Amino acid sequence: MKRWIRILVGIVFIIALIFLFNFANEKNLIFEQTSEFHKANFSRESEILFVGDIMFARKIAALGEEKGLSYPFELIKERLLEADIVIANLEGPISSRGKNQGSIYSFRFKPEIVSVLKEANIGVVSLANNHIWDWGIDALSDTLLHLESAGVKFSGTGLNYEAANEPARFRIGKNEFAMFSFTNLYPASLEASSARAGISDFDISLLENKIKDLKGDGVDIVIVSFHWGSEYETHSSSGEQIIARSLIDMGADLIIGHHPHVVQEIEEFKGKYIAYSLGNFIFDQNFSADTSHGLMLSVRVKGGEIEAVEAIKVCFNELYQPFEC
Repeated sequence: MKRWIRILVGIVFIIALIFLFNFANEKNLIFEQTSEFHKANFSRESEILFVGDIMFARKIAALGEEKGLSYPFELIKERLLEADIVIANLEGPISSRGKNQGSIYSFRFKPEIVSVLKEANIGVVSLANNHIWDWGIDALSDTLLHLESAGVKFSGTGLNYEAANEPARFRIGKNEFAMFSFTNLYPASLEASSARAGISDFDISLLENKIKDLKGDGVDIVIVSFHWGSEYETHSSSGEQIIARSLIDMGADLIIGHHPHVVQEIEEFKGKYIAYSLGNFIFDQNFSADTSHGLMLSVRVKGGEIEAVEAIKVCFNELYQPFEC
């Protein structure tokens, strides 16, 4: 009897081992399949790399004639290509047409610059700034056409009011993004109308509902790019802080500022982030310690949530080329 009990226990033990072995293999296989599925669709982080003002006129244009239009990015391109997408403020129109509106600081860039942007992984640009009107409505309109034909998304300017105030929408993996762009440095007369191209209209009373609608439409991260502030001031104003925090309260996830040409503070507010000014990125302004460096802002998103934010300092050499420092 004892012998049969031992045999029975042995059989049960063997069956249990077989079951556990198969279960372990099956579990491991499911884990591998899930892992591969996530790599392809969900779990890989999306990295957006924000940079500051980019400008391809004056000394940058002259050096581009000598060294090639893409020379400004030579020292930083490898890092830009590591990101899923780079977002910048394009500080002027792309066109060979137009009429200089009278400023000695008027900028205009060659149409070939769109290829340079693409090569540098710049996939979205803000056009709401104080230089987009430098060469008038023809140059402004050409800018939109050149960017669209190259597949570079933009916001802050449009051929009519509705288009000028639409966010740029883009997707990285399963993460959905939308970016509005505004400036408070132009008069209302240069805003787009129902029948004329122009810049966006910062109507904060309308923006709250737009953000809510985007979130309801599946957008995970809402970005507001703002061209604001005082040049060469290294700290934001109380007015800018009120605007930025109000936008966060309305549902925005990231506020990205530029225009001062110098770096300002980065603030975490209610779990969201405000970069008041990233400073310059491609610009010919190495005339002070503050204008001789800028910031890149690396934002990593996973599962529709911001996982990490990192400020990366860049310096500019004598040719105005940015490099990590």
